Amino acid sequence: MADHERDYASSTDSEMPYHLSSPPESSGSDTELNAAAAEAARRPSLSNKNDAEGNEDTLPSPFDTLLVGRVKRALMAIENEGFSLAELRWADPPRVRKGTQPEGGATSVKEAAFVIVLEQLTQELANISSKVLRSPANRELSAEELTSMRFSELIPRVQDIAPQTWSLLRQLGYSARQEVHNTRKNPDKKALSIYVKFKGLSAKAFDTLHASGLVMSHKWTGNAVDKISKRAMDEVATMMEQNHAWLISHDNIQLPFRVYSQRSDHNTMFGNGTAATVYFKRSAVPPGPEMNAALKSGRAKGLKDTLTAADIGDLENAAAPRIRTHAIWEILRFLLESPEFDFATYSDKSSAAVQRPAHSKALPHGKEHATLQRMLGSVDIAEASYEDNERLITEWLRQLGLSGTEKEKEIGLKQVIFWVGDQLTVDRLRGLYKFHAEEFNAFDRLDWLIPIFGWLHLMMAYANSLHKQYLGTGRGYGLSRVFDVLARKGLHRVQTKGIFYHDLNEAIYHVTEAHLRVDWKLVTGVM
Repeated sequence: MADHERDYASSTDSEMPYHLSSPPESSGSDTELNAAAAEAARRPSLSNKNDAEGNEDTLPSPFDTLLVGRVKRALMAIENEGFSLAELRWADPPRVRKGTQPEGGATSVKEAAFVIVLEQLTQELANISSKVLRSPANRELSAEELTSMRFSELIPRVQDIAPQTWSLLRQLGYSARQEVHNTRKNPDKKALSIYVKFKGLSAKAFDTLHASGLVMSHKWTGNAVDKISKRAMDEVATMMEQNHAWLISHDNIQLPFRVYSQRSDHNTMFGNGTAATVYFKRSAVPPGPEMNAALKSGRAKGLKDTLTAADIGDLENAAAPRIRTHAIWEILRFLLESPEFDFATYSDKSSAAVQRPAHSKALPHGKEHATLQRMLGSVDIAEASYEDNERLITEWLRQLGLSGTEKEKEIGLKQVIFWVGDQLTVDRLRGLYKFHAEEFNAFDRLDWLIPIFGWLHLMMAYANSLHKQYLGTGRGYGLSRVFDVLARKGLHRVQTKGIFYHDLNEAIYHVTEAHLRVDWKLVTGVM
């Protein structure tokens, strides 16, 4: 028997504190708890002098009698043996040379740690739900509320309310190696809920994330999107009733339709459809009923008096002075904005010669002039043929509430609709206008339709043409060598997806600016 065990065995109750003389073998049953509670009520605690006098306010509880006393005795035994808790290493006992690895208290410690972490995370998720993500009662989610969400403001709140949950999820999704190597990527700014919805995540996977408290349920999200879409369409109808100037455009889309339980007649497919967008210019004056008649008159006149090459030349000569003024300013701007020139210290910086020329047809700007855009419901109609485009016109007018005999009559006699699209869309609309030239009424003849080709597509085609003509090789003096020097990846061959046009357009401007600055040095003799 160890020394401390012999001491305990030879001591009497009167010589020992009560917490060392209580029986350590108690299993914590109801009978023992009741007996211990009664005993605790009779005996005072000797932890301090006041307690020894029987102060009723400091009487020990049954829990203190059964658990605290046993813990104290165990700690005293460990101390008498010359050990500390850190030395025991309960969760990770030291290895032995022979025999099996001792398990120690690893299982118990891990189970206890898991319970503590689970309780902490559950509480933090509840706090996030109630203090950050919960909308006011009796109010549905709106498009404005959804689009006005700023994750740069939301993230600090979540980190403050749920630091342990945030740290755990971040460590699981962002390894220590990524933390070292990824100096530009920030995993904190990820819109998880909306992202997984519109990436086509299955309903079962969505509900799994919902059960974890990370997103709303699949049904709730679907209903919210439907309600937002309906309110957006109601807003479109309201703005049209308020007689705001508007135009419409549509283009083809490709969407994957995934099937998670495939059959021979039920497979994943890549579908072709069409999406449309309506643009509202709130500050612009909408065309009046007289515009419809003027459009018909101008087209009739154009059939007899066609546009000639001389007419085009006259238009170019009339615009030449204005274009030349702005071209001179662009060349001068590259010099004035160069860091070496330091325009702020230039003695003649107030001269009219170095001031930006006035715009001839500048568009108004400001919050009140901002263009609003609203998407219509995408449809499973491919923009492939004239028949498809005719069906699309009917579908878009139906969604806009412009279908029916009375609405069609009003459109044909009093309205003008501008329809913007790429080269394919405009060609199809112009072809439909020709095919319906002999219809009996203005609506069916499409007299109200003004197709406008997309300028952006023209600029993209022009940039691709420059790329083809001046690409050259890495050893020459073409764009390929420039791309290598500037470390511009992905610009050595034309691509139709991604941000290729943006990167190419930016590179062309940089090359042009560099050439003009070199020309300025040659002209001024500062090379």
